[in-house]
Amino acid sequence: MSPVITDCSLHGQLTKHYTVAELQYALAHMPADDAEYTNCPDVIRRALVGAIGSINPGSGGGGGSFLPVWVIVVLAVLVLAGAVSGVVAFRNRRTPPGPPGPPAAP
Repeated sequence: MSPVITDCSLHGQLTKHYTVAELQYALAHMPADDAEYTNCPDVIRRALVGAIGSINPGSGGGGGSFLPVWVIVVLAVLVLAGAVSGVVAFRNRRTPPGPPGPPAAP
């Protein structure tokens, strides 16, 4: 078992400093019982966020989005498709229907 998982399981917290790789490995290989019945997943995730934050400080404030870029692109395409569909429907509604029957002779 990973030393990170052992430390967390015994103490309910991490008592030592672990590398990002060790924390990621522990999350990826955590036994189901530890994942379900302990707070270790949360403890390790918090430690991982802290470790990554200390590696890359000064990334600036806000401006980020909580949605992945691909979701934003899909939403933009759907909104654009809806707008085009609305314009087409509006134009078709305004065009009066032609008279039924054959066209007039010249």
